[in-house]
Amino acid sequence: MISSIDTPLTSLESKSLSLYPSECFSLFSVAIRNCKMQQAVDSIIQHAQQGRSANFAFVNADCLNKAWNQAWYRMVLSRMQEVYADGVGIKWAAKMKGVAVVDNVNGTDLFPLLCAQAAEKGLKLFLLGSRPEVVEACAANMQIHFPKLHIAGTQHGYFKQEESNALIAQINASGADIVVVAFGAPLQEFWLDHFSQSLKAPVCIGVGGCFDFYAGRISRAPLWLRNISMEWVWRLIQEPKRMWSRYVIGNPLFLYRAWKLSQIGEDHA
Repeated sequence: MISSIDTPLTSLESKSLSLYPSECFSLFSVAIRNCKMQQAVDSIIQHAQQGRSANFAFVNADCLNKAWNQAWYRMVLSRMQEVYADGVGIKWAAKMKGVAVVDNVNGTDLFPLLCAQAAEKGLKLFLLGSRPEVVEACAANMQIHFPKLHIAGTQHGYFKQEESNALIAQINASGADIVVVAFGAPLQEFWLDHFSQSLKAPVCIGVGGCFDFYAGRISRAPLWLRNISMEWVWRLIQEPKRMWSRYVIGNPLFLYRAWKLSQIGEDHA
């Protein structure tokens, strides 16, 4: 465990770094692919179409704050096929290293684009996570927006550990090509890393709390606010008790850590 900000983080070999060396940068020893949203969607879809096993993840400031003290989380992220830059915090931290992040590739905005492409390509999705009524409402709403979309199945995230084998069997029986997991980070990444080899679905992706948005339980920020990378302010207003620590304390801490590392020249990809 890292107890001091001056302690260098150990660099890890990463799938993203080996596949896209010119497009990747590293923060807190996590290799992040610097790409446009559509490139991320295309990569996920191509892996599913070709039956190539791959896990995908997103990281924001809160994720990397957790990765700072959790070596196992950094290790899990290093085994992801691709990790994407989510949010303005990552953009600012990358800028301290002289890297211009080209797009805000987050799970909430990517999800409907993925659904649209999956519908067009005839790929099946399995939605896993959140409360029962939320994941079911999310699936129903996506099928209304994309009539050709095939949701192979849904399962809420409140299952017991001993039920995992039955869940894997359920997903495999569904014939899903892509498993979309919404447990929140880092639990969803740990689950993907631990169970994906048991799944017949070639692709798994962790999307955080995005089912809540598409089920209509939580509203998105207005588009103008999202366009200036300030959706976190909207989320803080909506759920101040839950989000206070993440944004008011966590964001400055993340930026301080990123600045400190940039000053001492540590954490090179």
